[in-house]
Amino acid sequence: MLALPKQGGSFDIGIVNNGAQIPLPRVKPVFIRNVLEDEENFGDPLDLTKELDNYLRTVTVKGAQAPIIYVDVPEYPTGYSIRGRYMQAGETITVEGRLFQEKKSLGKFKVSGTKSNLSGLVEELVDKVVGLIQ
Repeated sequence: MLALPKQGGSFDIGIVNNGAQIPLPRVKPVFIRNVLEDEENFGDPLDLTKELDNYLRTVTVKGAQAPIIYVDVPEYPTGYSIRGRYMQAGETITVEGRLFQEKKSLGKFKVSGTKSNLSGLVEELVDKVVGLIQ
């Protein structure tokens, strides 16, 4: 059924109210594949990159409430990636790196944590790099 206004008149579809606040969708930063390597052997014996990617996936599955999106691809227009090296000194892990948007460095970061709490280290790392975006 088609609803048309009578004889050129109008019909209301809503009320305009200056106090109405309609939330607009927020553009979320998209993160792509990351690389974290051990400074000594240029590998990743702690699987810190995997830990980071898993954390970003966990954040992404929150859907509309997620502050970021993670996509497991090597390239994405305006995508962000984290690249860095980490050093092990006993139980302490220190990660130094940069946040990139495409090929442009947006800044450096440095975080420290422990081998027994890699998830906490990764969470702090993500907080730091998201701060570089804002």
